[in-house]
Amino acid sequence: MKNNYASCRLIVGAVLTLVFLSCGGCQLEYLLAGNGVDQSVYHIKKKDRVLVLVDSSSISPLSIHAMSQLITATNQDLYRAGVAKNLVPAYRLIALMKSHPISYREMGIADIAKALNANLVIYLYIERFRNRLLSAKQISEGDAQAYLKLVSESGKRLWPKTAAPGQLITAKVPPNLAMTQTHTAVEDSLLAQLANTTAGFFHAHARSYSQAEKANMTSPP
Repeated sequence: MKNNYASCRLIVGAVLTLVFLSCGGCQLEYLLAGNGVDQSVYHIKKKDRVLVLVDSSSISPLSIHAMSQLITATNQDLYRAGVAKNLVPAYRLIALMKSHPISYREMGIADIAKALNANLVIYLYIERFRNRLLSAKQISEGDAQAYLKLVSESGKRLWPKTAAPGQLITAKVPPNLAMTQTHTAVEDSLLAQLANTTAGFFHAHARSYSQAEKANMTSPP
């Protein structure tokens, strides 16, 4: 028993030494301080039925196809991360929109949640969604800006508590030749980024460091 304990201590010590040598003192200190992981902003219970609800401004309206794609991608990211297993599929929301087009526009978040039997609503308001072709359609690029919030089935905001419109999230596709970066590819990338960022708020994951943070971690302590 003592030999096993001693062996475990040696293995742990060797692993920490390797991490220290590969990461550098400052980066290791940063990770050990708990800064290397972004925690979930809200714990979603396994029994909750979660609806990802997407809305968009009249200036940058999303097509039904794009809206469905964004909901599906977010659902998939949430499911893969183990955040929620009981997710309202995109087609249920689209069916509600199509079957009651006039009344749907007058429904609040709580009304939609009730109609689709959801306990929690991840609400994503797309304020800007630009997918552009420039220079005589030779260059493609895109960017998006949205506000995210978590709402209960009764319409009460659960997160974030302070930001009035919600948590700001963005997506960007840098300019590139349209012959290699198609208009459809730009849209797909923007939607995938929004979905990934949205789902990321609800599960713990490794933090993405900025260039400035990376420089600080590699400099001498």
